[in-house]
Amino acid sequence: MIGSGDAILFTGAGFSLGARDTAGDPLPDSETMRRELHAVLFGDGPPDDSTLPDLYDVALARAPEELERYLARRLRIGELCDIERYVEWFALPWRRIYTLNVDDLETALGRLARAAPALRSISATRGDRGQSADGLAVVHLNGDVRDGAATLTFSTPQYAARLCGQDPLYRDLIDDLDRWPFVFVGTTLDEVVLWQHLELRRRRGASRYGTAVISSPAPCHAHATCCWRISAWSGWRRPSKSSGRTCAMDGAVRRRVVAGDARFSRAACAAPASAP
Repeated sequence: MIGSGDAILFTGAGFSLGARDTAGDPLPDSETMRRELHAVLFGDGPPDDSTLPDLYDVALARAPEELERYLARRLRIGELCDIERYVEWFALPWRRIYTLNVDDLETALGRLARAAPALRSISATRGDRGQSADGLAVVHLNGDVRDGAATLTFSTPQYAARLCGQDPLYRDLIDDLDRWPFVFVGTTLDEVVLWQHLELRRRRGASRYGTAVISSPAPCHAHATCCWRISAWSGWRRPSKSSGRTCAMDGAVRRRVVAGDARFSRAACAAPASAP
């Protein structure tokens, strides 16, 4: 399936587990980012229950320069552990790559690895449809950190703005789901803008969707049940109770993708020091 060049890769935070920031520290997960932004705004005292979206919104309004410096330091990638693994993933003949991540992983790979394939970054929040044919397209659905804090999708008002209409690149994503098989890695698909566009398509009357391959992490039971609701209008195959995931690959390609499961797991996200 992947060898045909038809498959599309869709990545989330778990895919960047092997990345380190410009100071050599693991990239922050949402809880780490919440605590660190609280310190940026209110000092080093114990953080209260402020949410990450609220803290990001306050930082945009009251401390935009500090927020820009924080994002450049913590979400720009300085080094990659097990860099050959990333080269292998990006070198597979994907039709396209979508990512929920705002880090600059593909740019860092091109800078750090001689054997890296040609990649080009596209950002949904800067209105970039990426018409150039040079390199494999990596579509950042939540924005690209290099474009600045105001262009990313973190705060509640930013998500609200995305939900007010249809996003051209999300429409492209839904069209691709209608045509091609997908491999989801490092995400549980808990993304409200994605589900908004899926629901809009469902209400208009959907035809079919490409066979999906959920690699890692395997969704928890409740969230998996939510995902399988769309099976009535998609080509996804419900996983067996024992497997906990959907898999539609064969032989060596299947082993190559599924072998990466542990490295993209939620457990590894919670303990980045154990990542490769």
